[in-house]
Amino acid sequence: MARRNITLIGLLYLAHFTYGKKYHSSRKESYLSCTSYYSGDFVILDCFYRGGLPFPTLTWTGPNNLYREAFNTQRFTINITRQEFVNDWNTIYKCTARRHYSTSYCSVGRVFTAEDLTSNKLVTGYLGMDVELPCQLKTSRTDLKVVLFSWVRNAGPRKSIAAYSPTYGVSYPQQHGSNRLYFKCPSTHDATLVIRDLTMWDAGDYKCLFTTYPNGSISSEFTLKVLG
Repeated sequence: MARRNITLIGLLYLAHFTYGKKYHSSRKESYLSCTSYYSGDFVILDCFYRGGLPFPTLTWTGPNNLYREAFNTQRFTINITRQEFVNDWNTIYKCTARRHYSTSYCSVGRVFTAEDLTSNKLVTGYLGMDVELPCQLKTSRTDLKVVLFSWVRNAGPRKSIAAYSPTYGVSYPQQHGSNRLYFKCPSTHDATLVIRDLTMWDAGDYKCLFTTYPNGSISSEFTLKVLG
C-alpha cells in the first residue's frame, strides 16, 4: 500500500512539473501587436497574436461602448467609420488576448492624417537661389517611432529624391554627386529639404512622406514654383 502511494505521488509530481514547464514556455514566446490606418471611409484596427497554440480570444474595446470579440484566432481586424472613430491624443483603442492561463494587451491611439504635417501647399523660389521645402511632423506622443521619411518628385514616373532613416542615415538616390539637395536638420520629426541653385526644371509637384510605427504612413503634397 505504501509503495502504491509513493508511485502515485511520483506520477502527480511528474505531471505537475511537465505542465508547469509548458506553461512557462508558452508565455515566454507569445507577443501581441496592434496597428491602425485609414482605408477609404474607414479606420482599420488590426490585432495580431504571435505565439503557440491554442490561439487566444481577441477582443477590441474602445470609446462609444466598442466591444468586439473573436474566439480562437491569431488575427482580429475590425473596421470603424471615420465618423465613429475618436481621433485624438487621449483616446485609446485596446486589443486584449485571453488564453486559459494568461492575458495580454496592446493599444493604438490617434491615426495620423496630412493635417499632422507642417508644410506649405505652395512654395515659391527664384532661379539660381536656394529654397526650403518645409515638412515637419507634429506630435507629442513618446511611443511613436519614425521608421523613415522621404521626398518624392511627382514628375512622370514618381522618383524618390531624398530619404532619411534613424538607423541608416540620409540618402539622395537621384543626386548623382551634384550635392544640390540636402536635409536642413534631419531628425525623426523634421524632413525639411533644401534645393540649392534652383533651375526651371525643379518646378513641379513634390510629396513629403513619413513612415511611422505603429500608425503607418502619412504624407503631404505641394507645388514648387520657380520664378526667373
